[in-house]
Amino acid sequence: MTMMKKTTYLVALTIALFGAVAAFAAPASLQVTLSIAPNTTLPGLSVPLNVHVENGASALHLGPSVRVRLTSPSGESFFADWGEGVNSGELELGLISDDDPSLTVPANSALDLGVPAADLSRPSWALDRRMLAMPGDWTLQVYLYSDDATNPVAVSNTAKLTIQMPSGDDFPIWQAIQKGEYPGIGQKVAADQKGSAYFPYLATVVARRAITDKIAIISQAIAAQPDSPAVPSLHDALASYYASEADRVFFQEHDLDKAASLADKGRAELATLKNGKDNWGKLKATAKLANFPSRDYFVTLQTLQREKGRKKP
Repeated sequence: MTMMKKTTYLVALTIALFGAVAAFAAPASLQVTLSIAPNTTLPGLSVPLNVHVENGASALHLGPSVRVRLTSPSGESFFADWGEGVNSGELELGLISDDDPSLTVPANSALDLGVPAADLSRPSWALDRRMLAMPGDWTLQVYLYSDDATNPVAVSNTAKLTIQMPSGDDFPIWQAIQKGEYPGIGQKVAADQKGSAYFPYLATVVARRAITDKIAIISQAIAAQPDSPAVPSLHDALASYYASEADRVFFQEHDLDKAASLADKGRAELATLKNGKDNWGKLKATAKLANFPSRDYFVTLQTLQREKGRKKP
């Protein structure tokens, strides 16, 4: 091979290799559309943030959490402060699994994800003190991340949210939430103001020692206001409480049938969530159902306990 041909070959190879590396390193192109429904609420009450994701030609590893950028009625823009940074509480796109909460978005695919309307026992962008203090017209954006929680892979459009000034009995509830007066305000609302839009959000912070009492209060909130944006979050909370009570009954009362019945009630809450319209709820319920207690689970535990008892000297 002549020197000219070698040079031409090396240049062509370099260009080919550079192109392959560049193609491999290029991030997938995500198009993210944010919609908010309902788009009116009261101070401190979050609403579902529906996130439609359309991916490009390369699969992308998507982290479970998001950031929410807020622009106030006065024009100030900032990221919501919910206390613990990007990877915080229920500000997530649905828990995919306990071992790997991330999500792989396939190439050339579209997904409907969402950030839940969180009850007031959980972190929420709506509890940012700047937002909590200023009713009016806000705009929101959602920032999505991959493995690097500081570098977004996609930013949504802006969507409008109107925060209405509370009136009547809701006004002192708003003031109490601003001051963080839990569980006192939850107790009062659960007792006297079940018609308030704040009730479903406060049902999980009512002080109760027994799990069965907590279940009763949350169930009352769902029955009183089945269309509240917080209801998916409450179904998730109920499922967790039923699972905890089922474990307690099995290990302390040694009642397999009662434990299995409680587990079935928890699974029913998750089934409602899975079959609902809430994008976050569908993912959350699907993930939880995979490892949720059942009669077979407790039968297996009982068998292991008996075998362990027979092996004792």
